[in-house]
Amino acid sequence: MENSWKKTILNILKVSVIVLLILLAAGMLVGVVFGDKIKELAVKELNKRLATEVLVKGDIEFSVLSNFPSASITFNEVELKEALPEKNSLLTCEKISLLFNVWDIFGSNYAMKEIIAENGKLHLRINEDGKSNYNIFKPSTNTSTTSKTSTNEFSMKIAEATLFNILIQYDDERSSQHYLFDTKLSTISGDFSADKFLLKIESDFISKKLSIDNINYLSDRQTKINGTLGVDLSENRYEIKDAIIEIANNSFTVSGSAQSLAEGNQLDLRLAGADLRIEELAALLPPEYATYISHFKSEGSIRFDGSIKGLVSATTKPHVNIEFGVKNGTLSHDQMNESFKAVNLQGIFSNGTSNNRSTSYFNLSNFSTSFDGNSVRGTILINNFVTPYLNMKLDGEVTLQKIKPLFPSDYIKILEGAVAFRQFYFKGAVYQLTKSSQLDKIEAGGSFNLQDVTIGTDRTTYNHLNGKFDINNNQVVINQLSFNANESDLSFTGNINNFIPYFLNSLSDSVSNNQKIGVNIQLSSHSLSWIDLVGVPQNTASSNKKPKGDYYSIPSLFYIVTGSVSGQIDKFVYDKFNASNLHGKILFLGNTIYFNDFGLNAEKGTVAANGKLDISNIKRNKLEMTAKLEKMDVTQLFYEFNNFDQTTLTDKN
Repeated sequence: MENSWKKTILNILKVSVIVLLILLAAGMLVGVVFGDKIKELAVKELNKRLATEVLVKGDIEFSVLSNFPSASITFNEVELKEALPEKNSLLTCEKISLLFNVWDIFGSNYAMKEIIAENGKLHLRINEDGKSNYNIFKPSTNTSTTSKTSTNEFSMKIAEATLFNILIQYDDERSSQHYLFDTKLSTISGDFSADKFLLKIESDFISKKLSIDNINYLSDRQTKINGTLGVDLSENRYEIKDAIIEIANNSFTVSGSAQSLAEGNQLDLRLAGADLRIEELAALLPPEYATYISHFKSEGSIRFDGSIKGLVSATTKPHVNIEFGVKNGTLSHDQMNESFKAVNLQGIFSNGTSNNRSTSYFNLSNFSTSFDGNSVRGTILINNFVTPYLNMKLDGEVTLQKIKPLFPSDYIKILEGAVAFRQFYFKGAVYQLTKSSQLDKIEAGGSFNLQDVTIGTDRTTYNHLNGKFDINNNQVVINQLSFNANESDLSFTGNINNFIPYFLNSLSDSVSNNQKIGVNIQLSSHSLSWIDLVGVPQNTASSNKKPKGDYYSIPSLFYIVTGSVSGQIDKFVYDKFNASNLHGKILFLGNTIYFNDFGLNAEKGTVAANGKLDISNIKRNKLEMTAKLEKMDVTQLFYEFNNFDQTTLTDKN
C-alpha cells in the first residue's frame, strides 16, 4: 500500500514538471510568434486613446508568464505628460503592465482588462483656473474615421488597476489644498472605459501630508480605505457609497458626494465614528494642536457624527457641523496617578452661519465626571475662533495635588488640598485676560471653599489654608480665610477689589502695571513673623545668610494696595524686633500710608502713634508721626533694628 502511494505521488510530480515545461516552452514560443504584433497594436491603441504624450524610455516586453494566468505587455521607465499646457509629468513609473486573457492570443482580438503600475509618482493638480491636468483621454467617438480593424483587434476596457509603491500628490491651487500619499498597495476596479461607472477602492497607504489653508493634518499616519465610488466623468461628480476609512486605528464611515466645478469643489459629505479613543484622535489633528491631547488616554465609548456641505474654493468654505459624545468613559493623563472616571458629555462643533473661524463655536454640554471620589459638572461654550469668547459654568470639587500636573508652574512648587466651587462662571473674550484695559468687561463669579490647602513656592510655604470666599466680577468677598506659614498664623475677612485684573495684568502686559488692588480687610493673628509671611530668596535660605538691602525697605505690596487694613496681632516678629498686642488701622491712599490709632508693646514699653508715611520716592521714604512712648528701652530698639542702617548713633552709644 505504501509503495502504491509513493508511486502515485511520483507520477503527479512528473506530470506537473512536464506541464510546467510545456507551458514555459509555449510561453517562449508565443512571445516569439505574437509578441511584436501585440506590442505594436498596444502602442497604436495608446496613441489613439491618449490626448497627451507618453515617453517610454525603456524596453517594451511581452510575456505570458510574468503575470500568469494573464498575458502582459510591460512598458519600462514610463513618463506620461499632463493635459495642461505646461506639460509637466503626470505619471512617472518604473513599470506599467497591461494584462489580458492569455487565450486572446490565439484569437483575432486582444482585450486589455487590467493595469499594474509599480514604483513611481502620480501628480494630480488643478490650477487656479479650475483646469485639471489628468483629463488625458481623447473624447470617445463612433464616427467612421475610427479604425475598424484596430478596434476589432485591440480594445482597452480596463476593469482593474493595481498600484504598488506609488507616491500620489494632489494640489488644488484654487482652494489651497495639498495632499501627499504614499501607497504601498491599492486596488481600483470598475469599467474605466465608460463615462459613468462604479469604482471599488481598496487602498493601504501612509498619509504624508493633508494640508488645507496651510494647516497640515494627518502627517505620517497609516490609513486604509475600503469603499465604492460612483463616478460620472461627464459631470465630474463622485458619489461615495458608505466608504470605511481607518486612520491610526480609528474607523470612520463616509458617504455623500463631491463634484469638481470651475470655481471649486462642491461637497455634501457625512462622517461618523464610534468606539473611538481620545489618544488616537490626536492623530487626526495638526501637531501644534495634538501635543496637549496626546498626553491623555481614554476608555469607554467616544462617538461623533458630522457633515461637510458646501463649496470649497479660495474664497468660500463649506459648512461643518460635528456632534460628539462620551458615555461612561475614563480619561487619564500620563503625569497623573488618578483618572477622571464616569466621564459623560455631549458636544457640538460648528463653523457657524458664515462658515469661517469668526462664526465657529464649540459647545460642551451636560459634562460630568468623578475625580478622586469628587464630582465635577458643568458646561463650556467657546464662540468665535478668531477672538475666542468663553462662557463657562462649573460645579464640583477637586483635589489640587491630583490636578497639579495639568497646570505646570515654575513658581508654585507644592499644591495640595481641596477646592469646592459652586456656580462658578466666567464670561468674556479670552484676549481680555491679557489686556488690562479690557479686564473690567469680564464677568466672573461663584462661591469657593478651600479645604486644608497647602501652597509652596521657592520662598515659603503656606499651609492649612481654609476658608470661604465669593467672586462677583471684579470683587472678592472673603467670608473667612486663614492659613499658617511655619510658626505664623493669619486670618482674614473683608473685600478685595481688582485683584484678578492686577494679577493677570502683571503676567501679560508688556508695560508696567499701574493698577491698584483695593482692600477692606480685617485681620487677626496669634503669632506673625515677617519672614514666615513673605519668605526669603532660595539662595539666601540655603546659605544661612541674612538678606540685606531691600529686605528692610518698604514691602512692594504697599505700593499696589489702596484701601484699609485693620486688626490685631498678638505677637509680631520682624527680624530681631519683637512686639505684642499690635493693633490699629492702616490706610493706603495713593503714595501715602496713614497709621491711625496704632499701638503695640515692645522694648519693655508701649507705643501709641498716629502718622503717615510718604512712599512717593522709592529711595527715600518720609515718615511723619506723633507717638507716645512709655518705658521704651531705646538701646534694645536700636539693636533690634540694626541701628536703622546707620553708624552715627548706634546701640553701643
